[in-house]
Amino acid sequence: MLAVIVIAVIVTAAAGCYFYDKSLVTYEYYSEEGYEIGGVITSSEKITEAEIDWRVGDIQIKCGDKIDGFESGEKLESDKRMRWKVNDGKLTVRFWRPSYVARIEHSDKDLTVTLPQGIDLKVSCVAGTVKIDDDIQAGNINLESTSGSVKCDSIFSTGRVSLKSTSGSVNAENITAKIIKLKSTSGSVKCGNVKAESVDARSTSGSVRLDNIAADEVKLDCTSGNIVCKKVEAKEILAQNTSGRITIDEVSGCTQVEIDATSGDVEIGLNECASVIIDAGSGDVTVTLRSGYTVYYHTSSGEFSTTAQFTDKDGRKVFGDGKNSLEIETSSGNIEIR
Repeated sequence: MLAVIVIAVIVTAAAGCYFYDKSLVTYEYYSEEGYEIGGVITSSEKITEAEIDWRVGDIQIKCGDKIDGFESGEKLESDKRMRWKVNDGKLTVRFWRPSYVARIEHSDKDLTVTLPQGIDLKVSCVAGTVKIDDDIQAGNINLESTSGSVKCDSIFSTGRVSLKSTSGSVNAENITAKIIKLKSTSGSVKCGNVKAESVDARSTSGSVRLDNIAADEVKLDCTSGNIVCKKVEAKEILAQNTSGRITIDEVSGCTQVEIDATSGDVEIGLNECASVIIDAGSGDVTVTLRSGYTVYYHTSSGEFSTTAQFTDKDGRKVFGDGKNSLEIETSSGNIEIR
């Protein structure tokens, strides 16, 4: 007797429930009414929104003048082909026939879709990479993979961009949007050349790296991994790390920077920033000053050192004109000012 143990990921949504393992896929949603049967999507209708709900296989999004798309399996039986429809300006793409249980090879269900510019886009995939490799102009963009990476390059959004992976990396370059949210539960987050009102980058188990960021607000959060952020121009920067190093360099244009590291070193390079607060827990703190700062510091069992010239005033150390404020606290780490 052959016993099969199915370890499932369960995702609930308004359209139904989905169960997936490496050999068996069950896919359910309410009604097949109005859906075309794939392997090829083709439509000349104008749309303002697209939603892709996929189970197994990589998804690649391209941009063009009209709707077009295909899945990789050329000889899939009808039940295993994708379903799609355009209704009230919305393109909806489903994995295969509703209420259907079958085994499927990953390589038979890779999906490539070409979409027009300027639409809202929502893509979710249980097992596979989600990728945008064309310049895309859109409203809101939401890309998510449960087990796989999320990758994109050159996005211009008039609204919100959300990139999320549960078990995989998030990589994004050249993004302009009002709000940008990047999150990985088990994997790294990497982003470069970003302009936004708000940037929020988080990883539970993995590193977070941002380069060349211009925003009103930047939030960085990591539970187990390093945070690296370079060339940051922002009004407010909040960085928190439970177990790992925080490195932030070339900070400018800030009114407030707050850094909280429970167990890890902090290294920061400051240009003009009105107020900087660093709590390093048990780690060392190294600060490079490129402007004038008045520094207050406290370390329970560590040492303070500096190679820069300063004067003492009211229990604080004044570097240059001292017009900016820097507070540093660490319980057992050393503090160095350069």
